[in-house]
Amino acid sequence: MNDNFKGLSTGLHVIEARAGITRARSAPKTAATAITIALGIAPAAAAAAPHAYGIRLKGETAQASSSLRYAGLLARVLEISRLPDGWDGRGSKRPSNDAVLHAREIVRRFSNAVPDDWKGSAPLVAPLAPAGFQFEWKNGVRELYVACNEDGTLSFLESTPRADKEYDADMDALNPALKRFIAG
Repeated sequence: MNDNFKGLSTGLHVIEARAGITRARSAPKTAATAITIALGIAPAAAAAAPHAYGIRLKGETAQASSSLRYAGLLARVLEISRLPDGWDGRGSKRPSNDAVLHAREIVRRFSNAVPDDWKGSAPLVAPLAPAGFQFEWKNGVRELYVACNEDGTLSFLESTPRADKEYDADMDALNPALKRFIAG
């Protein structure tokens, strides 16, 4: 297994704790709350025009459309991009500009590839030493990992019960990988 993927799940919470990163534990209960969290706008503005921000109201709960999913993931990328040098306590660097640009593109492509009614979850987005991002999707027994390295290159790991497929590729490989993952 590529070093980019070793120990990601087990070490993620320690790294995030050291870096002061927190993650919402449950979904927001109202559209205004969801929009405020994801987009950083005033709750009053969100309540006044929820559809303008990608929220469909159903009773008192908010259902996120792909645009809200996109906004939440972009917020996470922004949060990680602001990490200081040494965020993991072992000489890591803040995410590189190339890694940030590629991470944003991964979020855009994921949000465009996933239908609004998809029952799967958004990816876990985490910092990756020395200066990149890690995306991790899980859908039942299928998993997809994409490492966005500091030089902007991508490393993929597609895991199924039958086999693991690991490869380095450019951004053009992302859409087919996402389609295979979403199709199950």
